[in-house]
Amino acid sequence: MLTTGHVIGALDYGGVETNALALVRGLRSKGMRSVVYCTELEPSAREREFAGAADGFEHSPMSGTRASHVMRLRDGLKGHAVDCVVSYAFANHFWVSLAAHMAGVRRCHVRVAGSPLKDRSPRLKSLMLAHMARPFCDGEIAIPGTVHCELEREFAAALAPGRDNSQRHRC
Repeated sequence: MLTTGHVIGALDYGGVETNALALVRGLRSKGMRSVVYCTELEPSAREREFAGAADGFEHSPMSGTRASHVMRLRDGLKGHAVDCVVSYAFANHFWVSLAAHMAGVRRCHVRVAGSPLKDRSPRLKSLMLAHMARPFCDGEIAIPGTVHCELEREFAAALAPGRDNSQRHRC
């Protein structure tokens, strides 16, 4: 049975979290397992909702050193025998992808719902993270198409197979 790890930074009531929860529920209805790894420092009110929908839930805060967090996440992914990972935080996807690679996870993608390039100051950081993650991350799943075009233009990003928005949104 395929197991997907969902690494998400916060469990708020926003669009990213709602879509992640819908995916967890959808995968379960198709007979696939999901394990949610929440990296926010304090548990949120929505934790029970995610834990109830998933086959596993780990509160894995981004605390301590980056190296210790990567090792904890690696151990969690390995312990649940995760086959593929979806990261919902572009800024952390390098660390998530590295942990997945170290755990022997076969596929890792980052879901990009908003523009990581909208502000000038984090532009270089976003570019560096995207290229640092390249050896470990199989691609960006860009939603909506405008983000797809921006990533393709700025990063020459290879989008995840099966999620090519370029047919609807010409870049």
